[in-house]
Amino acid sequence: MDIALPLIRVQAPNNHGDGARREAVDRKERSPPPVLTQGRLQFKDHGGAVKWFCRVSDATQVEDVLREWGLGTGLTTSLLISVTGDSTSLPSDVTIRAGRGLIGVIRTTGAWVVADAHCGAMEVVGDTVRRVEASSDFRPIVIGVSDWSRIKDKLKTPSQHRNGIYTLESVYRGHVSASPDYQSYQSLKRAQSEDGKSIGDTVDPWDQLDTCFTHFLFLDVGKEKERQKVRASIDSCIATGRFGKSEETNVPVVLTVFGAQERSKAAIRLAAKNGHSVLVIDSQHDGQVLRTDDGKPCPVKVFSGGTAEVFAQTLMNAVISANVAVSECLRLAIVWKMPEHSILALLEKDRKWQDDEQTYRNKIFALALERDIEGTARLLLEHGVHVADFCTEFLHVLFQETCLKKNETVKDIRDVERLIYQRARVKLKLTVTDESGKAVVPGDQTAYLGLFVWALFAHMHEVATFFWGQLNNKMAAALLGHQCLQWLKHHSESEEGREVVRDLMAEYTARALKILDGCYGEKKGNAKKLLVRRRRELGGTSCILLAKNNLVFIQHPACQAVLNDIWIAPLAAENETNSTWRIVLSVFMPFLSGFLLVMNRECAGTRGDDEGASFCNTATNCCGCFRRFYRFFTSPIVKFTYTKLLYLVFLSLFAHGLITESKYVFIVVACWVATLLIEEVFQLCTKRLQYFYDTWNWFDLLAIFLFAIGTALKYNSRSREAGRIVLAVDFIVFSLRILQAFTGLRNIGPMIIMIKKMMIDLGYFLIILLVVVVSYAIATQSIMFPESEPSMDTAFRTLRQPYWSIFGELNLEEIEDDDSCSHNETEWRSGTVARCPDHVSKYAVPILLGVYMLIVQVLLLNLLIAMFSYTISVVQEEADKHWCYLRFKLIRRYHDRSFLVPPFIVLYHVYQVAFTVYRSIGRCAGCMEEEASDAFCKVFSTSEDERLQIWEQMQSEMDVEQPGDRASLQSLPRRQRRTEHDRRRLNEHTFTVYQDNHDRLRPMALRSNRGTEHDRRRLNILSEEISSC
Repeated sequence: MDIALPLIRVQAPNNHGDGARREAVDRKERSPPPVLTQGRLQFKDHGGAVKWFCRVSDATQVEDVLREWGLGTGLTTSLLISVTGDSTSLPSDVTIRAGRGLIGVIRTTGAWVVADAHCGAMEVVGDTVRRVEASSDFRPIVIGVSDWSRIKDKLKTPSQHRNGIYTLESVYRGHVSASPDYQSYQSLKRAQSEDGKSIGDTVDPWDQLDTCFTHFLFLDVGKEKERQKVRASIDSCIATGRFGKSEETNVPVVLTVFGAQERSKAAIRLAAKNGHSVLVIDSQHDGQVLRTDDGKPCPVKVFSGGTAEVFAQTLMNAVISANVAVSECLRLAIVWKMPEHSILALLEKDRKWQDDEQTYRNKIFALALERDIEGTARLLLEHGVHVADFCTEFLHVLFQETCLKKNETVKDIRDVERLIYQRARVKLKLTVTDESGKAVVPGDQTAYLGLFVWALFAHMHEVATFFWGQLNNKMAAALLGHQCLQWLKHHSESEEGREVVRDLMAEYTARALKILDGCYGEKKGNAKKLLVRRRRELGGTSCILLAKNNLVFIQHPACQAVLNDIWIAPLAAENETNSTWRIVLSVFMPFLSGFLLVMNRECAGTRGDDEGASFCNTATNCCGCFRRFYRFFTSPIVKFTYTKLLYLVFLSLFAHGLITESKYVFIVVACWVATLLIEEVFQLCTKRLQYFYDTWNWFDLLAIFLFAIGTALKYNSRSREAGRIVLAVDFIVFSLRILQAFTGLRNIGPMIIMIKKMMIDLGYFLIILLVVVVSYAIATQSIMFPESEPSMDTAFRTLRQPYWSIFGELNLEEIEDDDSCSHNETEWRSGTVARCPDHVSKYAVPILLGVYMLIVQVLLLNLLIAMFSYTISVVQEEADKHWCYLRFKLIRRYHDRSFLVPPFIVLYHVYQVAFTVYRSIGRCAGCMEEEASDAFCKVFSTSEDERLQIWEQMQSEMDVEQPGDRASLQSLPRRQRRTEHDRRRLNEHTFTVYQDNHDRLRPMALRSNRGTEHDRRRLNILSEEISSC
């Protein structure tokens, strides 16, 4: 042992620095000559594959070898499968089923495999490992154990430039069989004989190595009995590693024996002595009971055939029979995703679980969540897990282990709140402070919400669906899920991942729409209240604000009805009450608004309580004239109208100042722009980074910046003309800014979206066009005017003619000679006369021009038209959705504005600054405690809020899909699943519309029938009277 460690440390794969290397070299020189060999093994016949290997003896500390390989605490496993025996003696069907069972166990548990690299089981292990790697991204750790004598004569000692890499001359090349049938020893010999080798010269295939192994341990032990002991000690060494990431424990070891040969009985006895499980794969086991040296029976389980699930269950029974702790069996059952009844049986036997040890329960529950096992998580919650206590202790741990990107840290649950806000832009309130000052999760609903968000960010979609089903506010949670998935879509690294996230976004949107459909179909008024109801558990936001980036949800009629109410509020929304002519007349004569317009019932109270409703109970006395006059100016539609009217006044003054250069008018315009700058600064302070996500804000900044530059240049005598040009361009930018007013129109709004997308297409097209134009320009310039002087004028003239040729200005006269030009270099260099083109250009340039026009006019311009047509068709298909979204943004923007429009808005900003200072010095302590309420996020009374919450919960429970429906949908492909969601929503919506129309038309039909019957009776009476006459 003393002579082995220095060599291992010198040739370790990890670089420990020069100091450590010198120390190891010194220790090696002081030690006796080494008898062990360790390094990297290169398989020359298999693409140069390199594997780690070590030659060990019975005195070698295998722990040191594994640590040098990096298989210590940094890389652990939950199960070790030790494989030995000979599979060639078993029927092929048993071997195939056992191999399939091993594939399932390795994939689900991440088990390590230690196998004999020289026996018949090697091919089963090799085929299993290759199939696991082909079916997933998981690369299992597979350690091969063989005798040193089998390869010592085939190794080539590495030279100095080989960096410690040994080379094997020949190797048994691993393969994936075309069929799952495994070749026997005799068939391998027969295959080698067909390659030209005689049977006598055939190399024993088990003397060669399979490249499926990631590491090799070569035993330099003389006797077979000693080799068996070293082999068992390797399993015991790995078993002393860490289990998962929760606590120190031994890793369960399962000795898997192929065939019950006599030589395998010693390995079974050693495994039983060390407390390891034994699984024998044999179709004809005689049932003989093996006993250890002290006479105790060896607990052996036998697998003689069956499915992969049967193999996993048999392996689990083998682990339990080896007196492994029930807690470890429970962990393994969760890791292997065993059936719920098996886990329930273990829960009933687990003493720790029955003793109500919450820390232990939380660790088991965390393990189930990390494995994305919905059924197990539900089972554990039903049997004693306190979800609020779990989130207080483990929620930040789950985020830390599964959800963090680079430069992100989560130390406690408050960091989780900050992380969610950074990603989803929602201020979740997951914690409260208890009496001791510790942040705790207040209740189960808050805990479910936090776990739901974690499951989405961790891609645990089954668990996310389960926790979403436990929430009371399912519609708001579905919209929150859409927000979280939107962040995942932007940060997904592959297109396939983005497609999966898009499908999930559509699924959660469909869930929210299904609930909203049910609510809106039953009570439209309550459904609109649900959309604007403040959700305190979501940080004080509302459903309609959560859906600010969800175009499909905003398109729903309920959302549009809410926007209609907000757009005209506080005016009554009924068209017959406040007609268009009344509003237009009030805009131009505001003093008439108190007499012409009617306010809604909430005009007297911003909280929507009973006091405000009783104060505004009728249209005539709902408010005094002065109050109605004030409320008129707070309506978004009125603020929008006055803002655009005054903006037209600003553009008129700006145009007057540019054309007449009136000094006084320009001063008024400059003051007006100053108020616009103040408004943008306040918006930036309020919205922060969100301010830059709005394209119109960039227009504002560009216009103000150009105005400042143009003004500075204009009042400088040396740059006056440049200033006029900059101001003229600035006027164009200010004029384009008014297009925002048209985004709320159904016909023009989608056109603006089309223009935006077409500008993107134009940018890509200009890259191609630039290559063609520049190449043709340089070619014609070099032919027509050789030996030109490099200057800006030359560059301008070079590009001018090809550019205008695109629009039909060919300028053919510039190609031909005429009397106004000269070939005399002295004359045209002096600038007195133009230079004539070269003679050869009369023939070459027209040919190039024809080809150039063919490419540009016929090919490229038609390509651009086709791109524009496709973009227009795509936007046109979703025109209504884009219009609803633009309308929402417009209404939201003007709802948040002050009733003072620019340039008078500067007075409102002065008031805001004064009020902020007044509040900061403690003069208005109650102002910070009062909950703000607006039309998009209303605060209802306690009784009303509870009534709406209960009603929403009832509707969501009725509208959520049944488990069978959900299972049937999950079995479909993603695109078919989305189509199935849409089909069901369409059928339900059609039935709702039919039912509404039927209920509305039935009384009319009855009245019509009654009228017809009455007329018939009258006609009969008149006929009788005529007959009697």
